[in-house]
Amino acid sequence: MRHEKRLDIQGLRAIAVTAVVCFHAGLSLPGGFTGVDVFFVISGFVITLTLLREWQGTGRIDLTNFYIRRFKRLAPALSFMVAVTMVLSFLLLSPLGSQVRAAGLTGIGAILMSANGAIATQTGGYFQIAAADNPLLNTWSLSVEEQFYILFPSVLFLALITKRRFKAGEYAALIAIVAIGFISTVAVARSMRGGGPPANDLLLGFYSPVTRAWEFAAGAILALVEPATPRHRFIATAATSVGAVLLGVSFLFITNKAVFPGPLTLLPIVSSMALIWGGAGSSGLLSRTLESKPFVYIGDISYSWYLWHWPLIVFASAAFEADTRISVLTALLSLLPAIASYHLLEQPLRRYRPPTRRKALQMVYLTALPTLAICLLLVFTNANGYWSPEIANYQASVDRLHAGKEAGCGDGYVPNSQADRKCDFNTGAKNTPVYLIGDSNADHFSEAVIAAATEADRPVKIITKGGCSFIGRSWSDASASAQSECLAFVDATRHFLAGAPHGQVILGLSDSLWNYVVPVGPSPDVRYTTRAGVQKYLQGELLGLIKELQSEGHAVVLLQPVPKFIAKDHTLLFETTKCSTIDVLLRRCPRRVTVSTNYERDLQHYARIAMSQAAEETRSPLLDFYGYLCPQGKCSNVSATGQILYRDAGHLTVAASRMLSAAFLPVLAPPVRTN
Repeated sequence: MRHEKRLDIQGLRAIAVTAVVCFHAGLSLPGGFTGVDVFFVISGFVITLTLLREWQGTGRIDLTNFYIRRFKRLAPALSFMVAVTMVLSFLLLSPLGSQVRAAGLTGIGAILMSANGAIATQTGGYFQIAAADNPLLNTWSLSVEEQFYILFPSVLFLALITKRRFKAGEYAALIAIVAIGFISTVAVARSMRGGGPPANDLLLGFYSPVTRAWEFAAGAILALVEPATPRHRFIATAATSVGAVLLGVSFLFITNKAVFPGPLTLLPIVSSMALIWGGAGSSGLLSRTLESKPFVYIGDISYSWYLWHWPLIVFASAAFEADTRISVLTALLSLLPAIASYHLLEQPLRRYRPPTRRKALQMVYLTALPTLAICLLLVFTNANGYWSPEIANYQASVDRLHAGKEAGCGDGYVPNSQADRKCDFNTGAKNTPVYLIGDSNADHFSEAVIAAATEADRPVKIITKGGCSFIGRSWSDASASAQSECLAFVDATRHFLAGAPHGQVILGLSDSLWNYVVPVGPSPDVRYTTRAGVQKYLQGELLGLIKELQSEGHAVVLLQPVPKFIAKDHTLLFETTKCSTIDVLLRRCPRRVTVSTNYERDLQHYARIAMSQAAEETRSPLLDFYGYLCPQGKCSNVSATGQILYRDAGHLTVAASRMLSAAFLPVLAPPVRTN
């Protein structure tokens, strides 16, 4: 090695962090998020090499000293960033639990090295809309890395001990790491199948250390074999060139629609390995560039920049209209706290050597406990509505989940049998059952349907999945795994209804497919690109579903879409999540937005026609809610009395759903007695 500190690796860190920042800032780098995978390979390589050098130099590995060094390197800067983020979250984010509570719990997770688990349960998928509001989303990868640091040094130490004591253990370290990589690869293959319970997402999903371990293992294997691998300068230069090309392909052509981690993850992993391996023996232009002072310096502060860029982008988006220029400027300005953190906090602490274990423990407590206290205080304050009537009312109106979602039936849960009562309501009723099925546009009628069915003495079963169209197939609004899960949910629901007691199926569907927001068709290769084609395809799918249900003995009730506050260019006319705590306290939020019924009907024209025609052809009741939600021809998100009617631009609040029970009663009553 030419340098005790591999300057080219610092340059590679600079490339990786810049790619991630560009992706988060909204620049045209769709695969920039794979920069995190580059970091994982680098960490596996550097940590393994560091431990091997200690073993070769001293014949032992001081795990205590290793963990103290890692703590000093990572924890103080992380803790300070989390503390500042919590204070800014209190002021600038919405008081809704989906934002502030998620941020607080993620902060606790970040300090306790489990942010990936907190994010998976609180925020959901990395590419989902909710993720954009979590200012600590970026800490998921830090927790995965820290979890690697906890387990891997012990595994390597045991393997090296085996190598020393047994001749058969000559390759014990390599075998152990390959085994870890193999197990992780099997986990990735299992996760690609999708469709498992939510626990599988946490164990085998995007944020899981299990499905990421093979990336660290790739770097670790390279550290074991790289020093003994002879290389010609020409071959090393060629390796770095190939690595650079593959890395560029990763950044430019991998998108958030890909299954990740999955087969495409090999691109950033292999490219990183090639760049690291070739960088030790190359003197080409690429290696010299990576070793240049600007690249090395960005690599040195890469950890701090990674920490600060995302929360500041989130806060800028909350304070201003979402704009790429604002995000890019914020990402650049985030270099300032990153540089300050590196020079004033990280470097001094790196040089500090606790004289005793007691002093080391004091450092740990002083680093972690104050920030944990701030996070807990924020979560507790949020849970108590900030002790403000305005905020408590806002949270109760917007944050409250509908009955189906609250019971766990709004995320794709399908009963396994008639005895499965998880999603049943009004179970003591004696008349024929009511089945509420569809996507989130069905779920937000939960209270209305339950109330009307209760009055009609009929039991209710709710089976819905948000973001999953119950008819047709869309091919660009979700990843392949999400699409697979949606299709599995629809098939399971239809299978369940085929064997369920005859009743009344209430079908709620989003109108977005008719608006041609995304391509639709029976397969990725057969998609409709014209308005007439889309209309004909969806109409056929809708009629087929209704007739299938009717042939199975069910009556069907169709629902016209509720008015939405979405412009014709698909921008939102209001966002409840953009109301900051200060805005709500000063009663500046939620802002009342009013549009005419003519505007709404134009927006939903094709969906409304399709529903009307399907109802007429199949002789199914059709419910329209404009008369309830748009008095005097005007639709508002807030009623004249100040009641919040919409939790977002397209979905009703629980209070608004309750108001609509009268609309359902005529089609559910008089009750039909069973034999």
